[in-house]
Amino acid sequence: MVFEEIVLDFRNNIWFEANLVSVLGAIYNQIVKTNYIEVRNLQRKVEDIFRINGFLCALFDQDRAYDKYNTTIKYKEFNSDEARSFAEYLRNELLINNELPKMSERLKKEIRGNIEEIFQNARIHGNCDKVFSCGQYYYKNAKIDFTITDIGDTIKDKYEERFKQKISGEDAIKWAVEPNNTTKVGTPGGLGINLLRDFLRINKGKVHDIQVRVFK
Repeated sequence: MVFEEIVLDFRNNIWFEANLVSVLGAIYNQIVKTNYIEVRNLQRKVEDIFRINGFLCALFDQDRAYDKYNTTIKYKEFNSDEARSFAEYLRNELLINNELPKMSERLKKEIRGNIEEIFQNARIHGNCDKVFSCGQYYYKNAKIDFTITDIGDTIKDKYEERFKQKISGEDAIKWAVEPNNTTKVGTPGGLGINLLRDFLRINKGKVHDIQVRVFK
């Protein structure tokens, strides 16, 4: 049953950060279940981004454009039980890039495991059905942007449920990435996220956790 028509109007949008297609895809997936979605006035540059990383292909069955510069970490949707497929996606799309800092195979394996933990956290803590990811290489700036998104319970929700006390979203995130902090009973946590954060800090990168409430 369609409740209403929602228009995504890109009239004044001349640029879109390619990695944030992950967020847009997650929101679209949530609202399309009960609404009719129409995309209007998609600017050429934005449409090119969406075609190259496969976003329009995944949502609207449009052909994916050729990535002649090989800078795309393609848009992908995963069911929450597809951890193995996500691990393969990381190997083929993210960890093979030469722009990543030089590291041993052992460290690369640790980093991959830590990113896979984020996927598992979305399933275990977020109670979500799907996980979305996308990214982009920026060779001129020697930068890689990579985003993982889920529409599920937030860290703030899980903290307040576990400890029966209020906390801000920002403070909940800070608490969650500290070693040994977890909302799971009797199980240490936060180790993988902390290692990943240290790796990014050493290499002048950043990790962002943005919580957006999508009303159902």
